[in-house]
Amino acid sequence: MFSGVSPILVERYAQALFDLALENNALVSISDDISNLRLSEDVQNRTRVLFESPRFTDAEKEDFIRRCFTGNIHPILLNFMLLVLKHDRMLGLSAMLTLFVEKVSRYRGIWRAELVSAVPLTDNVKQIIDQTMEAYMRRQMSLSDSEPLNLSIDFKVDERMIGGLRFMCGNILLDDTVRGKLDRTRTHLMTIVRQ
Repeated sequence: MFSGVSPILVERYAQALFDLALENNALVSISDDISNLRLSEDVQNRTRVLFESPRFTDAEKEDFIRRCFTGNIHPILLNFMLLVLKHDRMLGLSAMLTLFVEKVSRYRGIWRAELVSAVPLTDNVKQIIDQTMEAYMRRQMSLSDSEPLNLSIDFKVDERMIGGLRFMCGNILLDDTVRGKLDRTRTHLMTIVRQ
């Protein structure tokens, strides 16, 4: 929704919200509220104008948040949004909330991943990829077969990829796309040319 705040601050705010929600047994409730806050692009753009515009005072922005969300979201989330506003970090709110949801998923043993292919995959291929990537993630995290790992892969299609697959989970990126290979080849050649 918004951008423009350093990743370090985004991490700190998301971790603070996570710690407070965990302490108050509100992880699921707040995660659900955040999922329900997913707004249409039109509403996101209007909200962005409100928080970026110098025409609106902080008091007006606070009033907007209170009117829209009081009674509709968990009080911890409401107070978090007001704190973010008070510290002039609203441009990073969306990233903070997204990271919070990721932290909750991981805490619950759910790892969300995305696999992008150039063409739609059959159910059989998806099942093979699920098993392969779960085994790969277990090795990356040094988990035994008995330790819980619930990998949830969101399969997407991007016809611009030409071919191959791209897997993303947390800070892990496996890029076996034609575009990725071409980019790596170009970088390698540029390094050779500069020497």
